[in-house]
Amino acid sequence: AAALAAAGFRVEYLSSMMVPLRPALAAYRRLSAGRARSGGAARAAMHDLRIIPVADPLMGALLARERPRILRRERLAGGTSLIAIARPDGP
Repeated sequence: AAALAAAGFRVEYLSSMMVPLRPALAAYRRLSAGRARSGGAARAAMHDLRIIPVADPLMGALLARERPRILRRERLAGGTSLIAIARPDGP
């Protein structure tokens, strides 16, 4: 919110998202921490961003319950990402 405000935006909505994925992501990152040390941060980031086709439907099902709450602009806590709606501040 502070970064958006500093850039001249008025925040209308800001929330965490992807809450159900947090425990799995934390475990995954703990298990792959050695990879970051041995292969560098760029390699670890690329590994994090790879697509796992079998996981897509599972993640979609887990996150489907968040969508209506985000559309109602409820604030969620403890997610792995942020979502924001912001508009230019001023005329």
